[in-house]
Amino acid sequence: MIIHVGSRNPIKVEAVKRVFSKYDLFKAGSVKGLEVDSGVKDQPIGFEEIYLGAFNRAIRSFTSKVEYSVGLEGGLIKIPGESYPRLNLAIAAIYDGKRNYIGNSSGFTVPVHVAKIVAEENIELDNAARKCGLTNSKRVGYEEGIIGVFTQGRVKRQDLLEEALRNAVIPLINPELFRLT
Repeated sequence: MIIHVGSRNPIKVEAVKRVFSKYDLFKAGSVKGLEVDSGVKDQPIGFEEIYLGAFNRAIRSFTSKVEYSVGLEGGLIKIPGESYPRLNLAIAAIYDGKRNYIGNSSGFTVPVHVAKIVAEENIELDNAARKCGLTNSKRVGYEEGIIGVFTQGRVKRQDLLEEALRNAVIPLINPELFRLT
């Protein structure tokens, strides 16, 4: 079984390997990351854009030689009453050539001054965090993620990606409940 991930980000590829290794359905799978265009802004804003980025990554990395493809996308959602999109979460899309299965992670709030820079300067969260002096990493999203910075390493981006993946897998391991058979 071959599984493609619509990204070469090592954190995303490793998240898929770790989660899929826990399910018999995917255990024999070989996971490979491919560079694909998400079709959304570098910093997705809003649930729809985050979902679309994950969906596009899954669809665009699917070929006739794979059984499943996976798209993972993180982004910010506007909280009612807030001036800037501050809720960060990840969405996973798993595609089997016919259907798309989605799940999302829990979310966490980003400080207002960071969210303001993301929104007003139209830059990625990585760059805004660096600009605010929260990290020296040029690509914290390829490492612990901004959540790793905020939690002092207790929770990492990969944890959120794995959570989103576990949630996306639910219909695949319960086909009778979701009428997939």
